[in-house]
Amino acid sequence: MNATETLALNHAINAAAAKAARAEVGPGTYDIDVLVHVTGTVKVGQDTDRTPTVSIPLLSTLALVLHRSGFQRAAAIEIIRSAVTDALLLGKDATEEILKVSGVNEALDLISNDLIPSLPRSHVKGRVTTQLVVEQVTSENARAIAAK
Repeated sequence: MNATETLALNHAINAAAAKAARAEVGPGTYDIDVLVHVTGTVKVGQDTDRTPTVSIPLLSTLALVLHRSGFQRAAAIEIIRSAVTDALLLGKDATEEILKVSGVNEALDLISNDLIPSLPRSHVKGRVTTQLVVEQVTSENARAIAAK
């Protein structure tokens, strides 16, 4: 199997179908013996670069902040603890709720307009899009699939 075929197989089952299947399968060990036929197209976009906001290592960054805080380390850890606790308690809606707090929008603007643009950019592989049809091969349809 070549690299393009491997990439196609990796994308052959969409996330929604995989999530639905996972919901139906309980804990255990399962033997699998399935033969599938995959046809279609794989499109690979151009590589790009971007500011790596999602890939910033949070714990290492916080450790560096504390290390560089010097004599203010105790106060810094309390501020971080309070902020992280608030964000965790707010859950998925944290951003919207946090932005309601006075001054937070200004701080977010400072991060978005000053800090983020100054970070080193990282290489991103081109997006892979597919239009694939996956058919299970059975004794009933094997000849028809082979004839394609």
